[in-house]
Amino acid sequence: ALAYEEKRAVLVDKVRRAATRQKEHPRLEVTAVYRACAATFDSTHGGFGGPTKFLEAPVLRFLLAYAETRGVVRAQQMARQSLDAVLDSPLGDGGGFRAYSHTPEWRAPARARDALDQAAMLHLLLEARQPRYIAAARALFDFVERDLYDASAGAFRGRQVGTGTSWWTDPTLYADRQAALITACLAVAEALGDVAEMGAAHSDAAPAAQRAAQVALYAGDALIAHCIDADGGVRHICGADDGGVTGLLVDQAAAALALWELREWSGASRFAKAAERVAHFMEQQLGGSSAFYN
Repeated sequence: ALAYEEKRAVLVDKVRRAATRQKEHPRLEVTAVYRACAATFDSTHGGFGGPTKFLEAPVLRFLLAYAETRGVVRAQQMARQSLDAVLDSPLGDGGGFRAYSHTPEWRAPARARDALDQAAMLHLLLEARQPRYIAAARALFDFVERDLYDASAGAFRGRQVGTGTSWWTDPTLYADRQAALITACLAVAEALGDVAEMGAAHSDAAPAAQRAAQVALYAGDALIAHCIDADGGVRHICGADDGGVTGLLVDQAAAALALWELREWSGASRFAKAAERVAHFMEQQLGGSSAFYN
């Protein structure tokens, strides 16, 4: 209120300039995204930016895809150097991954493990397609199943925080994390199923693939039961009937995708119906004339 009273002209000018920029609709070029990644890449330690270093799994997935589709070897090198640096660092902990390092050389890991990071790392490791990365994905799934999956609830927990020498697991069910781990576990089931078909040397992959699919199916039922209201709105905190946030765009999209992939995997109509209900809510409540809004 004081700023508005004393600096109204400045605030109005900022709003006008922001509105002008929004009308320009600058074009986004994939090559420009790649160049932005290359410009912030740490060629010494791997990763991007600093001094704090994050896992940046979506960026590494983009670089792997860019290398494959555009034939840019440097993109693959950046992705693998960064991924190897993470795997060789203390961020890998009991199969799971800490959220970030306080230092650029990856040696000061945070005392936090988030389910969204674990899901993104599962996709990344599977897409990197090297024996070392597949083995790391196996260990990561074991961590997710052991430490984040609650068999009594049939659901994934969203995060862990270090407390002294142990870890506290947040009992809250978060819709985005639930959905992300469902899609990641289905990716594990598909990848390990392919590995199991290679022969007796990989016979232990088949049981892991079955477990990954099973926990994803159970978690999908929990997503429907606790995270989606009658109108198709996705509650960010599942089971919250006390005015918690419902209908965040990222929650709607993640839940719809997870449910549709469960339908594709299992053929169960309950997942397709729930996915359509969630997508309908997103289209009706969050759809603009040219884009969705949050």
